[in-house]
Amino acid sequence: MIFFRSHVTLNDKRTIATQTHTQSGRFVLIEEGMGVQNRKIKFKVTNLKNWIGVGVCLKNKIAAVNYQFKCMTFTMSDEVLGHGSFLLSNNGYTWSHSASEDNIHSCLFTFKQDDLVEVTLEPNFLTFKINDNPNIFKLKVDYSA
Repeated sequence: MIFFRSHVTLNDKRTIATQTHTQSGRFVLIEEGMGVQNRKIKFKVTNLKNWIGVGVCLKNKIAAVNYQFKCMTFTMSDEVLGHGSFLLSNNGYTWSHSASEDNIHSCLFTFKQDDLVEVTLEPNFLTFKINDNPNIFKLKVDYSA
C-alpha cells in the first residue's frame, strides 16, 4: 500500500513519486517491500529541484498531521521531537522523531540528483548507502518514543 498527500503524484506503475507543490506536506509512505524478510529499499533521485528526505516514519504520527512535514521550528530545540520521522536529507541533515542529538543535525552525508539511495532497516538503526560507495551512514531509530 502506498499513501501520499495530494501534492504528490504517482506514475501509472506506482514507481515514481513527483512533488507538485513545494510549500506543503509531502510524505510518500511505501509499505510494500518493508516486511520481515525484505528490510531494504532503494530510491533513485531522478529530478531534484528542492529538498528531499528518505527514511522511515511512524504512520500514525504522519497521518495525524495530514502527511505534512512538521519537523522544524525556529527554536531548533527538543520541542520538535515526536514528529514521526527518521530521515536523511539530500543536504546532509538528519531528522529524528525521538533523539534530540539526531534531530535537525548536520551529518554531512549528502546525496544529489541521479544518485541511488539505499535504505536498510535494522532493529535499532537505519543504514544509508549512496550508489556503490562503500561508506555508510547510520541513524538511530526508536519506535517506542
